[in-house]
Amino acid sequence: MATIIRIFSLVLLIMVWAIPALATEYCHPGNVKTWSKSFRSGSATSTYNGHGAWVHIEKPHALIADRFGYALLAQTGSVENIDPWLIRLDCDGNVVWNKRYESGQTEIPYAMIQSSDGGYIIVGKKGTGPAYFDHGTSDDAFIMKVNWDGDIEWQKILAQEGEIFDIAYDVKQTQDGGFIVAGSRGTPWTGVVHAGVDCMVWRLNAEGEILWQKGYGGQDIVSHGGHPDEWATSILITADGGFLLSASARLGWADEIWLAKLSRIGDVVWQYVYHLEGSYDPRVIPAKNDGYLVVSSHAQINSSNIWVLKINGSGQILWQKVFGGGEQLHLDLADGRNPVDSVLLSPKGGYVIAGNTMLPDTQMRVYLLKIEENGGVVWERQYGIEGQDMGSSVVESFDGGLLVSAIETNFGQGGDDIWLLKLNSEGKLGGVSNCVADVNKESSITTASISPMPTNAEPFFGEYDFRYLSYSGDFSAFNDNVVVENVCEVRYKGYKKWRFPFFKIFGVKTAPDKKDS
Repeated sequence: MATIIRIFSLVLLIMVWAIPALATEYCHPGNVKTWSKSFRSGSATSTYNGHGAWVHIEKPHALIADRFGYALLAQTGSVENIDPWLIRLDCDGNVVWNKRYESGQTEIPYAMIQSSDGGYIIVGKKGTGPAYFDHGTSDDAFIMKVNWDGDIEWQKILAQEGEIFDIAYDVKQTQDGGFIVAGSRGTPWTGVVHAGVDCMVWRLNAEGEILWQKGYGGQDIVSHGGHPDEWATSILITADGGFLLSASARLGWADEIWLAKLSRIGDVVWQYVYHLEGSYDPRVIPAKNDGYLVVSSHAQINSSNIWVLKINGSGQILWQKVFGGGEQLHLDLADGRNPVDSVLLSPKGGYVIAGNTMLPDTQMRVYLLKIEENGGVVWERQYGIEGQDMGSSVVESFDGGLLVSAIETNFGQGGDDIWLLKLNSEGKLGGVSNCVADVNKESSITTASISPMPTNAEPFFGEYDFRYLSYSGDFSAFNDNVVVENVCEVRYKGYKKWRFPFFKIFGVKTAPDKKDS
């Protein structure tokens, strides 16, 4: 009997020890945690590009949330050599591991998805172009498969002889385990197609080998310099197994939105241009009750707004609204496009949009907008204290909260840091914070129109020689030094907790929490 009691006590002791350990491995639904942290790799800073703007060397590009925590895709390095940077975090925002992928050139990642085996697929561009240009004269598109631990399984370069550049901007996994990749290609004068930029779609198998690839663009569209420009922004897999491609199309001197519904083999089913002059960089996600939600920036002479459209499965507009009320409110980052995951379909209903807003003194703040199914505003918040803080991605966490990525310039020790805000479902830090403020941007209903694409934008495939190659890349992975700081002041239930990096850096112990009177 004594032996049984000893065995039972030992088992009970093991259970008491193991259960808390196991509990920390998963993000529990309903137990919403909030935190605010900045990340940097040490030496990377923003750099003046010589063309009137500052380049954000460290910048977030994509977020993924699962039951184990989060994966953050970012970039780091120098202005001459930017590398993709993947950071795996637990539910509390602690770094589990990080991998930096480099090949001695400039490699900028633009999108990431989690593959069906739990690993990650990353796409972007690599080449010799400087960091402050969206493309260089010899850039190639790349796709890279890494496993759960961030180790490279395979990598492919998508390139074509004679082309100026190829860039991959978005990727989705198809039902057969393969991938569909959307991007853009710079084309020289061939006597068949005008020089300019066209959209590209690559259909790949599970190992990254090309099954087919097609280019799309308007041969009669004239943009600045007389060249047509169509920049792909996102691609979706539709219910019928086809695809929906979104792009910015330059018509004359202004950008407008172009959507093209493609079949399983890339043939155009329908296509429309959505006319609200100065609209660019659209993001498209499936709507809750059929159809799609389209979100884009809308630039005017003295202001910038966010344009939101709900369309049905045939591309017809159901409703549309502009948010901003003549203020500086937009989606895109200071020196590049906003990530594909800057718009979220909330399982709790409605949509959450991440962007940034400019204050009267030209400082920037991270901006979150929650809207209902019909476009009505649920809440709006802005985040930051001072400096240039710009929103990037937003995803729903496994515990039911929100995770937002941003560029921030206030908390770090010089230069730009990557800022992650783990919020509750209402966009708050769980208490009263000096980093969070309610805002009320004016919204209005618009009457923008749509029309068929003003040209036959059928695929160019076969009209000139496609010699696309899919060959192994030369990336190598290594661990980087990650500096993490808790940031923001948050007050919980009448108590004040300081979360500034000053105390951590200088080793100063703070006094016990003092009740806030």
